[in-house]
Amino acid sequence: MVDEWVAWHRRYDRRGDLLRRLDVVQARIREALDAARPGPIRVVSLCAGDGRDLLGVLAHHPRARDVRARLVELSKELAARGRRRARSLGLSRVEFVTEDAGLTDALDGAVPADLVLVCGIFGNIADADVRSTVRHLPELCAPGATVIWTRGRFPPDLTTSIRRWFRASGFAERSFTSVTGTTMSIGSARLVGRPRRYRSGVRLFTFLPAPERPSNRARARLRRGTARGAERRGERARAVGVGGIFLRAREPRRLARWYRDRLGVAVEGQVADLTWLSPRAGHRVGHTVWATLPDDDRDWGPRGATAMVNYRVRDLESLLYRLRRDGVNVSPTIEWSAAGKFGWADDPEGNRLELWEPPRNYRPPERPMPME
Repeated sequence: MVDEWVAWHRRYDRRGDLLRRLDVVQARIREALDAARPGPIRVVSLCAGDGRDLLGVLAHHPRARDVRARLVELSKELAARGRRRARSLGLSRVEFVTEDAGLTDALDGAVPADLVLVCGIFGNIADADVRSTVRHLPELCAPGATVIWTRGRFPPDLTTSIRRWFRASGFAERSFTSVTGTTMSIGSARLVGRPRRYRSGVRLFTFLPAPERPSNRARARLRRGTARGAERRGERARAVGVGGIFLRAREPRRLARWYRDRLGVAVEGQVADLTWLSPRAGHRVGHTVWATLPDDDRDWGPRGATAMVNYRVRDLESLLYRLRRDGVNVSPTIEWSAAGKFGWADDPEGNRLELWEPPRNYRPPERPMPME
């Protein structure tokens, strides 16, 4: 009989949503390694599978030789695959252990870590265990450590609570990303509070039986309802304003100063906020951001556009679903932040569009530049 997690990993062999999630997780790992201080980088991964998320990054990253990693995986077959892959890459300081990752004993001698991976766990355990795991994470972390986690946004969506639990445990969110057309989401947080003393013998979580796992309970409901729900909401999903205009620049600050000095644009740094005024009441009703962005900013997309317009939209996820259905080239991810949700697409001429759904309590900036 094939191990259920070996069978699950076979999904990676087909191009699809799981690979899109993997791409985001690997991007977050690269960011963490890029930002790491000189010297050894300690990494731990819980329920690591065959370690393809970390190993896929280390195969090409300049800091690979600095990484000392312990990957904990209960499946002997997956762990063996990971060991073979690590050896083929010459990563002698990456070890796989076949132990229960839900018990901190598996991490003895490997923590505190600079990077902690908690991927593929939160959708398979009870909500109380998710909260307990987040609360104990500072015990596994070095000062300033990064934690990368995943969880589906299937109903009831626990990700809002998880992000709040991270903040309560001393973490600052670095990013929160959804994979478009799915419920998959990836979070990244940095420990800004004080690490806590590591304790062995602590039970972090226990995987639920397959029928009781939140991810499995939700999957059938989502297959039936996601497309129909997006179709029903599609009528109200549309652009309702221009949220921003962005210029690509080799020297963003220099270009911004040119617009300030030559055209009088009220730039602070690289950004100006152009506020819409009500013609009747004379008060602010919204704003458009004008900014210069670095040439290598990831939001420009693959076609090398020189400018990008941000459109303020209603119901971003339904709009992206409709665009994908109609064959539009849509970015595989949605970025969430305090400023709202952001997605990207290309028009038929290859122009990059940024689509922005502000939060309900969104307020324009305090020091705007009025538009006449």
